[in-house]
Parts: sequence; C-alpha cells; structure tokens
Amino acid sequence: DNNIDHNQQISHTVDCRGMILSPGFIDIQLNGAYGIDFSNGGSKDDDDDDSAANNSRNNSGLCIHDIFQVATSLCQSGVTSFCPTMVSSSRDTYRRVLPLIRNARRQQQQLLQQRDNTKIGANILGMHLEGPFFDPSKRGAHDKRHIKAPSKGIDTVKEVYGLNQVQEEEND
Repeated sequence: DNNIDHNQQISHTVDCRGMILSPGFIDIQLNGAYGIDFSNGGSKDDDDDDSAANNSRNNSGLCIHDIFQVATSLCQSGVTSFCPTMVSSSRDTYRRVLPLIRNARRQQQQLLQQRDNTKIGANILGMHLEGPFFDPSKRGAHDKRHIKAPSKGIDTVKEVYGLNQVQEEEND
C-alpha cells in the first residue's frame, strides 16, 4: 500500500516473557490424531486387515466426543484450525461420519456466538474428502472396493456422500 509509512516507529511492545507469539497453524488434511481416525465409520464394511479402524481403541466408530478431543488437543501443538479428512470409504461410512463432523462444526459455531472459547479447541473449517472418485489406476492406498466413477455426475456425488439426505433433513 502506498500509504504505509515505513519509517514509523513502533509505539507498543508486548513482553511475551520468553515465549513465542506466532500465528496458528492450519491443517487442511488431517486424517485423524491422538488415536482417532476420522474415516472410522464403525461398520463391518470398512474392516480389513490393514484398516486403521481395526487399530483404534475400539471399532464402535467415530463419535462427536472424539472430534472435540482432537480439536482440543490440536491447540497444544499450535494448530488453530483444521479440516477433518476422510479416505475413500463406504457409502454408509460417509452417511455416518459426515453428519457428525457437520454437527461438531455447528456446535463450535454456537459456542463462538456465546463467546465461550474455552470449549472450542481448534476450529473445524470443513471437510476434506479424498475420494472415492478416482481413476482406479491412481487410487494409491485407497481401498479399491470404495472407488467410484461419477457416472451420473453430481447426482452420484450427492448419492455417495448422502447429500440428498442432508438437504431433506434441513428442509424438515
């Protein structure tokens, strides 16, 4: 900006008492943390020998408490915002996990409106969905059982993620 005076003197100093003041980190791809897997729908459909869900403390699936535990714990490492990330999963897993993340985000927003920052933790920015719409030859570590072709375009996307279901619930 041409109106900035680069010779202006600093008028206020904050003593951080040996600590570092820096902007918070934003993690845009967090598959899980602290023993919690955001792709753990708890369904038999997702289980296989390599499944991260099998390695979690139980396989009852992700719950809203788990999401808040991650959000709260992330602040301890300087993360102030994040996008929970899901790998390619079954339709049932998306339909179980996506509403949980949406509800956790809504609860955070309500707490912000009440100015109750003590319970929020790192801000949930939205979701990062890594699939399942891949070229099968480019799937990498994604389970081939869950790779889909968007044969009906956006209608396939809505069907897989359960977005039609969400719109119906919001209209009720």
